[in-house]
Amino acid sequence: MSIECLNKALKIQFEGQTPTKRLILILLANYCDDQNSCYPSYTHIAKLAGLKDPKHIAKIVKEFESLGLLKIQRRFKDDGGNTSNRYFLTLRSTDTHPHGLET
Repeated sequence: MSIECLNKALKIQFEGQTPTKRLILILLANYCDDQNSCYPSYTHIAKLAGLKDPKHIAKIVKEFESLGLLKIQRRFKDDGGNTSNRYFLTLRSTDTHPHGLET
């Protein structure tokens, strides 16, 4: 776990922030290594967040990518099947509020 990444996730403000999105970002940051990367599955994140639909997690993660909060590296099994993506959290603030917490 990267304490630095988790601290940034706790402080960051971003466009369209909701409690659910904030929780998902914090969960991703909690799994990050020293390179700010992690690879929990959508199902695992949904379970931890108390959500039933992993597709909702996928939608939020794609939104994070478009906001510049993370980069997605798609990963595949040797047989060509999908496995969990690897996420590189950049945690660049997208908040335009003058009192937003900048990281």
